[in-house]
Amino acid sequence: MSLQVTVTGKSPSPSSNGAHTTWHDNRSQSTLDSVLSPVPYSTFSTVHKRFMVAIIAFTGIVAPFSSNVFLPALPDIANDMNTTVSTINAAISVFMAAMAIAPLLWGPLGDNFGRRWAFSCGSLICTAASVGCALSPNPSCLIAMRFFQAFGGSVLIAGGAGTICDIYEPAHRGQALGLYFGGQMTGPIFGTILGGYVGQALGWRSIFWMTTILSGISWLLLTFVLPETHRPSVVRKYRIDLQGLSCEEVLRNPPIFTWSLLNPFAVFGTLRRPYVVIPVVEMSLIMASFYSMNTIMTVLLKRDYGYTTATVGLCYIASGAGNVLGAILGGTMADYTLQRHLRKSTQLDTSLPNEKGNRPVEARLPFVLLCSIIFPLGILAYGWFMHFKTPIALALCSQFFVGFATNAIFSVFSTYLVDLFTTNSASITSMANMFRGLYTALWTGIIDSVSRSIGVGWTFTMLSLTCCVGAALGFLLYFKGGSWRQTHGHRA
Repeated sequence: MSLQVTVTGKSPSPSSNGAHTTWHDNRSQSTLDSVLSPVPYSTFSTVHKRFMVAIIAFTGIVAPFSSNVFLPALPDIANDMNTTVSTINAAISVFMAAMAIAPLLWGPLGDNFGRRWAFSCGSLICTAASVGCALSPNPSCLIAMRFFQAFGGSVLIAGGAGTICDIYEPAHRGQALGLYFGGQMTGPIFGTILGGYVGQALGWRSIFWMTTILSGISWLLLTFVLPETHRPSVVRKYRIDLQGLSCEEVLRNPPIFTWSLLNPFAVFGTLRRPYVVIPVVEMSLIMASFYSMNTIMTVLLKRDYGYTTATVGLCYIASGAGNVLGAILGGTMADYTLQRHLRKSTQLDTSLPNEKGNRPVEARLPFVLLCSIIFPLGILAYGWFMHFKTPIALALCSQFFVGFATNAIFSVFSTYLVDLFTTNSASITSMANMFRGLYTALWTGIIDSVSRSIGVGWTFTMLSLTCCVGAALGFLLYFKGGSWRQTHGHRA
């Protein structure tokens, strides 16, 4: 693939030169800068951008696909290894925990030294660990291999959003990010569907041979097809200026490895800002509820409905279809509402408030507010439908709306966060992923026990109430986010 360099010229000094991770505000990354600046934001053509988004979206599915791929075969694995389903569930929790923590390492390295080498190393680790899962002789080995599978596969969670931010300016990246995050959320669903059929036809070990093939294909694409998109690296290689990155400045400050780059706590300084905390909290509540719904469904469908492994896999299509629609519509609406705000704006500098209250990035959020109402209603309905063993069509219908709202919320909030911290997009994405991953790991580990203790209906009532709290915080962010950012001196 060849880079399409279109324009060269001088541009303002960068807010980060690529050598050190800094957590000040991206003052050179104003939403209108891409409209006003004669210097290009990216050197890639439109066709190349779409091709790279397709690669990132496909390879980004690998780790999420692997997370739930063996859910329909949980009882089979437990029987084969002479253990309990709860013990094998630990492999899910460990996987989620690793996916939560590992990006904190991959993210800063990719933000400072480039995406491509990290993608190649991570996908190779994931491929090797998938082989280990397929050959595991006991639960302990399976759990350990699942950790390394998640550790390697999570590199795309950290760097995928960064890659899209490298090539798309703020006003046009929402749809691309929606497709990318949609793949992450849809991966577990289609993994479960395929896992059900493959596991029933060929045995549970064949499921992990399938993930080995998928990981291997991803490694080939990321190593030999995807070009380096890291903006300072592109500037350094082709001796050009990009928006917010002066070639002279970047060459004067080459990337230098320091152990501080491995500090996973540097990004946590952003949590002093309420406009960062709220999206992280709401996404964590949403993801934990969504994964809890999918995790418990396998047990309920086999126990209460007598479904086979393959039929259980088919029942995940409803939430998967909702995920796909939510990802596409969420990203599209995020871009549409932001561009509509920019068209109506009479200001050239979006950092200055106007009499109506300035919301340059908060303008992405209206669609989130609607979906934040849909989600808790859907998860509540699902819990009681399954509790009373109603016709499965009712539960699947509620699953569709839950899946739709989940991906729509993720698409918009993720775009919102990377708009705020474009220079460190992989790191901010990794931090958000850590909190939602750890909280989700907790719930997937206890959902079976909690539902047996208080009942499925009351379990999901509790989850629904927590999501209502998240929805209230989302409304607060929409109306107060702009003033909070002004208080912190943060423009976007």
